[in-house]
Amino acid sequence: GGIYDLKKELGGSYKLRIGLSYGSLYLEQVKGREYSEWTTIGESVHLAKRLCDWDKLKQLTEQGICGAFGILLKDIESINQFTSILGFITGPASRMTHKVTDESVSNLKGISPAKCAILLPKS
Repeated sequence: GGIYDLKKELGGSYKLRIGLSYGSLYLEQVKGREYSEWTTIGESVHLAKRLCDWDKLKQLTEQGICGAFGILLKDIESINQFTSILGFITGPASRMTHKVTDESVSNLKGISPAKCAILLPKS
């Protein structure tokens, strides 16, 4: 809701694309003598980034805000897991709705095939 509200405040000058993913990853601490930071590493992190640049989303950005949610096929234990997470993201309190792609997405650079859904503002 917060990103959607911010987008409405900013108006038509700013186009936002959101990439979300769910899956296995590694947590790593990067540190030096006076510096420390935690980071995540894994293909699901790259999937979220690649979804932001997905051709299907680029076409929809004219609406001002859109997004995509994906889960790597190798990480899906069941389709219920995907739909359960998607239901949480686009549930009754959300300002977004979704459309699940008919086929898995396999043309994202360096990413294994993924089940994806497009996220759009509710009208």
